[in-house]
Amino acid sequence: MATPPAPSWVSASSGPAPGSYSSPPVSLEKQFEDFRVQLDETASVRERIRAVVMEMEAAVRLMNARLLLVHHSLPNPDVLEKARAQAGVLKGLFGRLAEILRECPGQYYKFHGDWRSETQAAVSLIAFLHWLDTGSLLMHPEAEKILGLDSSEFGLDIEDYLIGLCFMSNELPRYVVNQVCSGDYDCPRKVLKFLTDLHASFRMLNLRNDFLRKKFDGMKYDLRRRPPGYDESISTPMSYVYFEGQPSPACLMACSCPEDSTISTPPSSSLLYDKVTALLFLMEAAATTFMDDK
Repeated sequence: MATPPAPSWVSASSGPAPGSYSSPPVSLEKQFEDFRVQLDETASVRERIRAVVMEMEAAVRLMNARLLLVHHSLPNPDVLEKARAQAGVLKGLFGRLAEILRECPGQYYKFHGDWRSETQAAVSLIAFLHWLDTGSLLMHPEAEKILGLDSSEFGLDIEDYLIGLCFMSNELPRYVVNQVCSGDYDCPRKVLKFLTDLHASFRMLNLRNDFLRKKFDGMKYDLRRRPPGYDESISTPMSYVYFEGQPSPACLMACSCPEDSTISTPPSSSLLYDKVTALLFLMEAAATTFMDDK
């Protein structure tokens, strides 16, 4: 009896014998060779970027150290000028980053995370410096100009700008505390108005549950915080101002009032009111608790 022919699918399988191996297809080798080249190029670009970013970190630290001196006394032109010099250094470093990215067009956001935190810190510092000079907010185009950025090629990311503003706003309460201690009793009102306007502007944004939203919430909670005993009708904690018709010890210390002074009515537009209001903002910023009048 004749043996039936093998099925067609058996005769069609002309693969290598078991135990033998062939080289991968040429197309597969080429694909992974291309991957290797791309990864090597990316690593090379990232190393160059990292070298510049390390210099940016040093410049940001030095600029921050310069600006820390404004907390010790009233703003000094020499201190601000030294901080501006570091802003010029940052401008040059951002220019070097832009040159590197011109060699790999269209890949800005591929490497953006490598310098993002340094950008946010730089925006925070130059925004604080701008506020010290003008008392107003540093606008996005102004920040790009100071840092030497061009929105058409290598611009300032909007989220980085906004996060930088949040960082800057966190610095202002500390500044207020030190300025009041130095005798600038009008500073709390200016800062409070500035932060209120900034907070209202942020509320126009539809922020998601991300890092930017968390930083904005920090600003929001600082503005909403009220100390115990706070009287909204006069914006002054009366248990803090006087006790049994006499200025409280804390009020005497803050306002430099004679110990035999008597406050029969709440202060209104006097220097005492200005100082107490300033001290109120100081206490709010430091998150301290006022004395209970019970």
